[in-house]
Amino acid sequence: MSWIWTAMGGPDAETETLHESVRIEWAKACACKFRWEEEVQCLREEMRRMLRSLDKAQSDWRDHSKSCESLTVQDNSGRCAYTLWQASFLSTIKSSFEWIWGIKDTLTEDFVDYSALFTPDDVPEFGNEDSCNDDDDDISSHSDDDDNSSHSDTSDSENSST
Repeated sequence: MSWIWTAMGGPDAETETLHESVRIEWAKACACKFRWEEEVQCLREEMRRMLRSLDKAQSDWRDHSKSCESLTVQDNSGRCAYTLWQASFLSTIKSSFEWIWGIKDTLTEDFVDYSALFTPDDVPEFGNEDSCNDDDDDISSHSDDDDNSSHSDTSDSENSST
């Protein structure tokens, strides 16, 4: 029990009223403190759930990229690139949340072990041919420079012929 409930002043009525008002203010402040502590706990839980949600969505996109291996090479490379881009995008969002929130320090303040949230995922690198399939005919292995040079050669030859 806090000292505020047992401390008494002089016998006059004014002191008694003062003590009663101090007790009321103390109770209000204590309730406010508990509300803010609860709010902090709720925010930490929301942060934890957001990170887990991003992990799950990222995992789903990686799984989806593996499931498109049965498609033809032309269909597969586009879908694979898109699914890997989505997984990479979600990973970037998660990393930015961790950085903005200072999440590793914040979540460990309440002495709960959240270390499972911070293990690095084995997300395949975007543009890595081995991440989707083992075909040698993978379209994603061609660079944009090759595509641009072939287009510019064609347009130059068309311009020179006119």
